Amino acid sequence: MLDGHYDRFKKQQEQLELRHIKEMNPIKNLDNKIEQVKARMNEAQEIFSRKFNLIHDQVNCMLEKIEEDKQFQQEMILLRQQEIDMITRETESFFGSESSLRKELEVNLS
Repeated sequence: MLDGHYDRFKKQQEQLELRHIKEMNPIKNLDNKIEQVKARMNEAQEIFSRKFNLIHDQVNCMLEKIEEDKQFQQEMILLRQQEIDMITRETESFFGSESSLRKELEVNLS
């Protein structure tokens, strides 16, 4: 008689253990899934960080080129202004000497 009770008790104990394992598996699975999601998020963060750094470097490079171009344009404007000033002086000098020469010729002719 005790053997029957013992067998029933043993069977119920095994069923409880199986139920406990089944109940604990979803929790373990959930923990595993959480870890997988965390790992994927870390990977994504690293990828986005690298992409952001690449874009940041490219933007800085473009800004440097824009600044260089702006400086070059300013230098070209200064050179053009110097050329204009030089041509203006030469032209004024030419017309001044031409005017003097005409006056001298007029004086000589008179």
